[in-house]
Amino acid sequence: MVGACPVCGHQMVQCEGTYTHTWPEGSTQKEARFENAVWEACRHCGEEFLPGELVQRIEQQRYVLEGLLTPTEIKAIRERLGLTQVAMAKQLGVGDKTYTRWETGQNMQNRSMDNLIRIVEKDPDLFLWIEASRIPGWQQAVEDYVAQLATVKSQSQVALAAHGEQPQATHAGMIRAKLRAILAARRTGA
Repeated sequence: MVGACPVCGHQMVQCEGTYTHTWPEGSTQKEARFENAVWEACRHCGEEFLPGELVQRIEQQRYVLEGLLTPTEIKAIRERLGLTQVAMAKQLGVGDKTYTRWETGQNMQNRSMDNLIRIVEKDPDLFLWIEASRIPGWQQAVEDYVAQLATVKSQSQVALAAHGEQPQATHAGMIRAKLRAILAARRTGA
């Protein structure tokens, strides 16, 4: 409903057509055009009032311009990982309300959080590795375990139950190589 402009008091007009949104300084794109838009504007002071649908279209375009995951994509990743919003927030190291706002589009995640979500989508075991890395002495415990795997498995009923038969040398080598790569990456900060 078109009424008086709350800024200057003059009559607002309803506009229809292509709405041009100007992005703030520092954006990679200066303008975006939105076809078939409806909005209100004051011809006297230039104030514009955008309906929720147009604001939503502008926000969607902002995710594209910033190269960030959209709220729908963030939610889909979390669901593929089988986590609740609270569990995902905990894994990312943010508050659960902050994470929920990313999924609902109320707030936009920063680039570093976006990167972490993308990385975890590609390798979900990273959450496990990150949590394990917080345990004091975890690196040595893993190295000791892998080094003694063949011996322990052949002597312990518990180990045999957990691992089945004796690992082949190629499997043990692959496990060692993977663990060494993880350790090397951690040491170099990669």
